[in-house]
Formats: sequence, structure tokens, C-alpha cells
Amino acid sequence: NPDKQAPFERFFLLRSIPWLQKLNPLIDSVVGQELSRYSPDEITQIVRGKMYYDLQMVRINGSLIGAVLGGILYGLTIIVEGVLK
Repeated sequence: NPDKQAPFERFFLLRSIPWLQKLNPLIDSVVGQELSRYSPDEITQIVRGKMYYDLQMVRINGSLIGAVLGGILYGLTIIVEGVLK
């Protein structure tokens, strides 16, 4: 039930903020140590590998939406030209 869930989430969030702020230096340290194991070229390759699929999906979705909108606009121009003649 969303009405009962919202106060619980708010309470939990307010109670967890100080705890997370105390953990922030530890998290920074762990992440820094892990990232320092990789060279800049290795990090670049990892990021490119992860982003490649997402970028491909953006391109495909953009092409499909462009084709659909182009078809709709073309159809509307044909209809408008037919009405105006």
C-alpha cells in the first residue's frame, strides 16, 4: 500500500543519512583502491564496453522513432494535399 509505504520510506531515509555520511570516507577509500588497480586505458576499455550496447539501443530506437514519425508526417501531408485540392 503506497500510503503506508511512504512514511516508512521517509523514516528509513532520514535515519540512514547520518549513517551513510559516516560510511562515505570508507566507500571513497574502497572505490579508490579498486580503481587504482586499473590503468587509464583499461578503465577506458571497460567503460566503452559497457556503453556500446546502450549507445546501439539509443541509435536503433532513434531510427525507429524517426521512421514512424516521418511516415506519420508524410501521411498527414498527403491527406492535407488531398483535402486542399
